[in-house]
Amino acid sequence: LGIRFEGTTLPNEFIVATTKMVWGVPNDRNRFNTITANGHMLSCLALSDDRWRIIAIRRMAVTDPDIVLDNRYYKEPPSHAELQDIVSAVVPGTVLQRVYWGSVYSINSRCASTFRVGNAFIAGDAAHVHPPLGHQGMNVGISDAHNLAWKLAMVVKGNAAPALLDSYDHERRPIA
Repeated sequence: LGIRFEGTTLPNEFIVATTKMVWGVPNDRNRFNTITANGHMLSCLALSDDRWRIIAIRRMAVTDPDIVLDNRYYKEPPSHAELQDIVSAVVPGTVLQRVYWGSVYSINSRCASTFRVGNAFIAGDAAHVHPPLGHQGMNVGISDAHNLAWKLAMVVKGNAAPALLDSYDHERRPIA
């Protein structure tokens, strides 16, 4: 469609993993904890008594925008050893017993230059992306689809003029 995806990407890779850990210090299982120490940041969310979701920043930076948006560039998921090193640097004495799964991602804040080209419309992640911590992604995408669906239905049934579809971009862009 030739639509520009304008915005920024943070130049770091972020790690997310579900792990089994024994903490080196007493912990509060009912809280989301963000801890910084020794040049590292670790966010931890208890999933069960010994299962934790952890998020950390990989100390690698990428600045080339063509690479940042290329999923083929990303390295392998974090290894057990890499996660243990990060956890140990932040909370000495913590033992990472198991990594159930792990992944890497970059944080983007981007919006398409238009949500419509002729008879083609875009919505959700095709139209805009946000940092995951705001929990906006899916909700905003569903709202995009709802906004567009009732307009399309009205136009297809002949109950509204096609010009109604022009309002989709104008209404959704400020929210994206």
